[in-house]
Amino acid sequence: NLSRVWPSQMAKAVIATLLVVLSYASADRPVASALRKELRAAGCRVWWDRDIVAGQRWDREIERAIDRADVFMVLLSGSAYKSDFVRDEILRA
Repeated sequence: NLSRVWPSQMAKAVIATLLVVLSYASADRPVASALRKELRAAGCRVWWDRDIVAGQRWDREIERAIDRADVFMVLLSGSAYKSDFVRDEILRA
């Protein structure tokens, strides 16, 4: 039945075009890693700070990623709430 298949395929096509940027406190890296894995399994392109290559300016790379993002996802926790870095990323987004 195409009415059941088509929306699913359409959703997958849309999801595959999205760039999701993850913002999180370093204390929450294990949760961010698990979330990244799940999002990638669903077909999303996911960017997080671990994608920054040695020698690149991390602040510039984070800004570029946020500027390109279709979805900016923040993992809110007590650690994130206290993080100046997470706050700055939220303000940038």
